[in-house]
Amino acid sequence: MPATRKSRKTSSRVDILAKDLRNLSTTDTTTTTTTTSSIETAKTENSTPDLKPSETRIIATRAAVKTGKQVLVETTNTENLPTRRRRRCKKTDSTKNDIKSKAVVSKPTDTNDLPDSRKSQILASIEVKGPDDSIKPPMNPKIIPDTSSKAQIIPPSTLVTEKTPTTVRTSFLLVSDTHDVQPQSPERKEVLFRYPFPKTDVFIHAGDMTQDSNLFTLKAAISWIELIPAELKILIAGNHDTTLDVVRDHVDDSSDSDDGENKLNTKQVECREYLTSKEIKAKGIFYLENEVETFKLKNGAMLTVFGSPYTPRGPRPHHNGAFRYNSDIDFWEKLEGVDGLKAGKLDVAVIHGPAYEILDSTWKGKNVGCKYLRSFLEKVKPLMSVCGHIHEAAGVKTLEWDSKEAKDVETQRADKDGAVFTDAREVAKSVARGKSTVFVNASLVGAGSSSYAEAARCPYVVELDLPLAAV
Repeated sequence: MPATRKSRKTSSRVDILAKDLRNLSTTDTTTTTTTTSSIETAKTENSTPDLKPSETRIIATRAAVKTGKQVLVETTNTENLPTRRRRRCKKTDSTKNDIKSKAVVSKPTDTNDLPDSRKSQILASIEVKGPDDSIKPPMNPKIIPDTSSKAQIIPPSTLVTEKTPTTVRTSFLLVSDTHDVQPQSPERKEVLFRYPFPKTDVFIHAGDMTQDSNLFTLKAAISWIELIPAELKILIAGNHDTTLDVVRDHVDDSSDSDDGENKLNTKQVECREYLTSKEIKAKGIFYLENEVETFKLKNGAMLTVFGSPYTPRGPRPHHNGAFRYNSDIDFWEKLEGVDGLKAGKLDVAVIHGPAYEILDSTWKGKNVGCKYLRSFLEKVKPLMSVCGHIHEAAGVKTLEWDSKEAKDVETQRADKDGAVFTDAREVAKSVARGKSTVFVNASLVGAGSSSYAEAARCPYVVELDLPLAAV
């Protein structure tokens, strides 16, 4: 709180200070009547060097006393001081002077109420205060360190931040080659293809939904696919799904074939229109045929899928059926320019036939997969490739594209909440985008070509880390 103005006491303090200064500024016994005469006497009579006129100005002293602050801080004239005194009394800005004065004196001293001996001690202690070593400005004046309990500025190098996830684990239920086989009731524990199905994010059928294709058998397949507890269901056709093949430009007329099934007819149009209708899409079921589609899932993942029903012609009786191409030509070369088929960008490829030497071995030990398809997949490098067609080659393998050798993946039969499946979820840990691919031949029926009473295997469950969809 500032001191209350008292004119008499202030005047008395000024007179005392002036008197003491006049006594210090003269060297003879002659008493001068004004401060000016004292200064002149000091000049003419060769007074001591420390008694400069700049130190005896009473105006500054009077102002300091009136404001209640310690004196002589504002009265220093650095121009007339010796060199050894300039360093100590270096001129500072008003802000620093204010800090110094507050640090030196917290309460003004009134000498009128003190005895003479105490007055002389106080007056003798009045001197120009130098910089206080305990008050140091910060190195960076823009950032003032706060030592209180408030939050402090922490250098970025010491911050510990959690990495924002860029992928999300997504589960897949995979089947292929069901050939009109229907899932059985939960009571039939000995059956491998039965209700209920394990809950997953995505269901994929890799072709040959029917054996003798027509609208009735196709609707029968869709009836159980609708009941699968998956948000998204992706289907492709196979060589047995002849009523879906309405495009004939892929048929090699020069080959020895009797593809009567590939002739366009009313049944084909009806089946295709049914499977591609808005009604089916509203149920989350999407049919793909040599195309790439991207889906945003509820778990936040973005899934990019390529689907194709085509397979090369094989030896009799495997030269007939729908969606065939001559095995001597590179059918897949023309698809390399399709949008989305870039290395490391495709998540899943669903192709009815297998690639060469990857889950393509017949019961005679012959590899019947397509070499051109393998070259195509090597360029695309999906995270996962799903196929069927060669029933006896069902299983799971991983391939590191640098090594060129596919390795078997250990799987086991699992039972969860009454649902049975072949568990291959651990495979995702060894798959790296753009470097390796997991291959699944998801054929459910056993070896044979005409009729199947029941499934020989369980559906497959695989989990992959898919990229998060952009917000």
